[in-house]
Amino acid sequence: MCAIKRKNRGAALLLALMITIAVGLLAAALTMGYQEQVPFSRVVNIRMDNITTAQGGAELGRAALRSATSSVVTTINGDPTAVVYLVNYDNGGSLGDPTSSSDPYFDSSYSSVTDPFTGQAGASPGYSSSKTSIVAASSIAADLSQFKWVRISLETELRVGQAVTANSSLENTVLDYSPFYGRFPQGTTGVTGVPVYLVVARSVEGGNQRTTMIEAAQPSLGLDLPSAMTMLGNNPVYLSPDSNGWSICGADAGSPQQPMLPAIGVQGPNSVTYVENNIKAQRLDSTHYTGSSTPGGTSNATSCKDGTVAEAAPPSTPRIELARLLRRNANGLGHLLNVGFQSSSTTSTSPAIIDINSYLNTNFNTVSGLKQIVTDMSSIADNVYTSSTAPTAGPAAGDITVVQGDYALTKSNYSGSGILVVTGTLSIGSNFSWNGLIMVIGTGSIQYVNNGGGSPNINGALLFGNVCGNTSSPAADLSNCTTMGTSSFANFSGGGNGDIQYNSSDINDVYQNHSYLELSYSETTD
Repeated sequence: MCAIKRKNRGAALLLALMITIAVGLLAAALTMGYQEQVPFSRVVNIRMDNITTAQGGAELGRAALRSATSSVVTTINGDPTAVVYLVNYDNGGSLGDPTSSSDPYFDSSYSSVTDPFTGQAGASPGYSSSKTSIVAASSIAADLSQFKWVRISLETELRVGQAVTANSSLENTVLDYSPFYGRFPQGTTGVTGVPVYLVVARSVEGGNQRTTMIEAAQPSLGLDLPSAMTMLGNNPVYLSPDSNGWSICGADAGSPQQPMLPAIGVQGPNSVTYVENNIKAQRLDSTHYTGSSTPGGTSNATSCKDGTVAEAAPPSTPRIELARLLRRNANGLGHLLNVGFQSSSTTSTSPAIIDINSYLNTNFNTVSGLKQIVTDMSSIADNVYTSSTAPTAGPAAGDITVVQGDYALTKSNYSGSGILVVTGTLSIGSNFSWNGLIMVIGTGSIQYVNNGGGSPNINGALLFGNVCGNTSSPAADLSNCTTMGTSSFANFSGGGNGDIQYNSSDINDVYQNHSYLELSYSETTD
């Protein structure tokens, strides 16, 4: 019996020893496995940090383009050889210089190395050392990612190593952008756009380097307005003030070198007659309705009511190889078309109330096009309200605001600015003033609630489009609107010395106050 017990005890001890050894081996294996994973995870973390910091630097650079944030745009001042660096490191007690080959974070693509965005060899960025500005990134924003530098410059063919015209040579001309034409050389006649900026951010950490590049441009919908006040649809209702002081002028007060527009633009000769029949005979002249006989044409008068405005030579139709310029649009805005207007030599003392039908692109004369404009404006708007939530005191100055439904801005002496889009009826009060663009697309109706007095003043432009001619109960989002109806500028009879003065500057200033759109994005690892 004792022998059996000793035998069992020995077996138990052996089993316990084997289990102990197995557990020890397992623990050792787990420990070794853990130790092997640590270096790998650190590498992953470093690479992810590099991506994040490079992206953060690029976003800071994009924000720095806004005039309200920094003086980057002012410093570059349209010069294709200028570059601004936002430096985020200390180089031996002084601000770093990425343009110097002795700098630890030298920007090799500053002088001759191919830009990482294109990958094409032989392109020289075309910067000038005399036009280089280096500023501390902390002067732009307090909350910084740990990038090393951000380079900001205007985009040119030479800089991206890509020709955008039929001429295959690479030029150092600034490239502009519009949603329809894509990129094109600045100064191309008959085409309007906004400059494209290249924002390049460099991040270096743990021996890993990351370069992030974006193309950025101001928000631009390519809305080349055809007239100071555009009334779409057949036979629009125009009940203007009877005062001798009332006028509409298509000369560009904000940029006098630009061609004049008609005072009022309508669709079809019958609409011209219909509008003119609602104006007193003694007011139906070029003094009260000043502008060109065609969009971009020659003026019918030498001055607006408020004074002489210089007129530039009219533009020619753009000569651009569109197939080479079309590219992916920004935020889906590519279907809004720019229009190159033919010039005209017609001059007269007749009112500049013009049939603009042949100059309109499909976005202005179709229901779907006008509804798409509302959708696109909503996509970049600062605020989108319903009638019940829209502020009665008016939108914030300089904002892009969309109101779905009716909107009443009837407070006496109200003054506002920005871009306002209303899908219902816009009601305004006495001495109403606005600097910017007002588009009433939906019911296409604006009414003055103080009939018989007041002086509404609008510096910018007005556009009306009734896309709800098929229903008396349009949805606030225009979803049940399918047919063009009659637009209306009503209940303005009586006194008043107001005016509508076309002003492109007041419209463009709204875009300047908004973040630059990201047109493209790329990353490279060195």
